[in-house]
Amino acid sequence: IATDAISVPPATAVEEGLSMEEVEEIDAATKTATDIGKIDRSNMSKADRLFVYAVAAWMTRLDGVEADEEKAALDRLGTALRIPDRPRVHADEIAREIAALPEGDRPHRYDLPGLRKTLADRLQAAHEARLAEGEPE
Repeated sequence: IATDAISVPPATAVEEGLSMEEVEEIDAATKTATDIGKIDRSNMSKADRLFVYAVAAWMTRLDGVEADEEKAALDRLGTALRIPDRPRVHADEIAREIAALPEGDRPHRYDLPGLRKTLADRLQAAHEARLAEGEPE
C-alpha cells in the first residue's frame, strides 16, 4: 500500500479511542516500509482483524487506482492476519458500502466507526446464523 496515500485524520483516530501519541506513532509508521508478515494477532479479535483488512482495502482505492502492488500488499496483509478469502471479500464489500455513503470516501469523511460497527454486527449475525443451522462454536 503506497505510504503517501495513507493519512489518518487525528480527529477520526481520537474518535476511535487512540491517543495523540498513538496517532503520531501510526503516522510515523506509515512513512517506513514494514514487513506485513510480522503482525502480532495475539490480542486481535476476528472483528479487529477484519477491520484492519477493510481499512487497508479502502485505502488501496483512495487514489482511484488499484495498483497490482497494492493488491499484492493487501493479499499479504490478509494472509498475515489469517483471514480466509471469503471473509476478505465480505470485508472489502463492507468497506465499499461505507465509502459509497453520502459522507464520501475521502479520509476526512470516511466513517471508520461505522465500518467497525458494521463489520462487528455482520460478523455477529453470521455467527448466529451458523449456530442456528447447528454448526458448533
